[in-house]
Amino acid sequence: MSLTTRATALSTSAMPITTSTPINPALATTPPVPLPQRQSSTAPHFDSKTPSTLCTYLSDYESLAEAAQLTPGERLSHSTRYLDEEDKDDWENLTEFEATPPDWAAFKEALFREYPKARKPFVSSADLSLFVNEKSKQEIHTLDEYAAFHREFRRLAT
Repeated sequence: MSLTTRATALSTSAMPITTSTPINPALATTPPVPLPQRQSSTAPHFDSKTPSTLCTYLSDYESLAEAAQLTPGERLSHSTRYLDEEDKDDWENLTEFEATPPDWAAFKEALFREYPKARKPFVSSADLSLFVNEKSKQEIHTLDEYAAFHREFRRLAT
């Protein structure tokens, strides 16, 4: 008695045919949000006479640039749109502004070199010791006094 094996092809006629385009994850993301107008209340603000506003300006601008889905080149070129003319000229004359390829991190470092007071000043261990010596002579009686001490210490120590 001989055995015969026969291979049969699977039938695809019972399987549904889909003609829709597969979902592209890049297209499924949220659409870009336009950058606010210069005078808008949601526009970032920088005042070169108060360099400490640089950190807030950059943080706010980076959030807006991310929401707008700007390319690195667009991120640099639009970064000056909210500045007054003098600051705009200063920023656009930095070599890092025209870098190829665009380098946002290098541009930010150049800005911090231009405005050295924009960064939180370095606190030495001597400054911290002075604070501890002064505060160790003061008594804390309430939770509010402790909270005030803690906030002051945290600002100094971090």
